[in-house]
Amino acid sequence: MDADRISIRLLSAIKKFGNTRHYKVLSAMSEAYIKGDTVEFNKVYATLPSEKELLERLIKKLKNKSTYTGLKKILEGKDLTLEQQKIALSSLFTHIVIEEKDNPDYVILEKIILNKLEELVL
Repeated sequence: MDADRISIRLLSAIKKFGNTRHYKVLSAMSEAYIKGDTVEFNKVYATLPSEKELLERLIKKLKNKSTYTGLKKILEGKDLTLEQQKIALSSLFTHIVIEEKDNPDYVILEKIILNKLEELVL
């Protein structure tokens, strides 16, 4: 992997996880980048949670909440009315904000969900 792609991955990770509990991971990634150790960089980078993992983790936490049904239908690709989709995604956004108190990683999901809501509104 070339240095430009690694630079972009490092900057992206810092932007996403800079205000979270992943400071040590970001530091280790920076050190590997400076040393030019691509293998170590990729190894450490792989320990960061993906957006998909965070979303799955959050939805699993919502299993006993009313919003879970709508979200599950969206994920399964089932037909929902526009109103049902808006309700499910806005509820998910609310739960993201609530969960951020205990896990700041969820902040990276905010923009994704807001973009989905914007698509539904426009």
